[in-house]
Amino acid sequence: MSDKQRVTFGNYLKELRLNETLGLRKFAGLINMRPSTYSNIERSIVLPPQDEKVLEEMALTLGICPDSVEGVKLYELAKQDNDNPPELSRARGIPVLARDIHGKLISGEKLRDLTRYLQNHFDNLEQVPYSAVA
Repeated sequence: MSDKQRVTFGNYLKELRLNETLGLRKFAGLINMRPSTYSNIERSIVLPPQDEKVLEEMALTLGICPDSVEGVKLYELAKQDNDNPPELSRARGIPVLARDIHGKLISGEKLRDLTRYLQNHFDNLEQVPYSAVA
């Protein structure tokens, strides 16, 4: 990793995985995640998981104690990357979002929360009346 490249959850996780000589598909299987989803996390296309159990499983699978320096850094980077999401220009994550919610009922409240989040983090989003999507 170059000095100019910002340390993200994804590239730090990749570094830890490679240090354990685990392939992407192998590691994804060990943590019960689709390889494509895991790859998108490593490449910072989708935000890191926030579920403590998922983060703990990742750390333990890599032989890292969650309370160790490496474990704490992993958790901190997951939170940091969620507080600073990728720019909308990296919209390849949008199809992942659409695929993940396909076939699931999303309440109007959850949809409003998602809309507010997007409006707060990305410029130039057009407001769509909730009645049109609810």
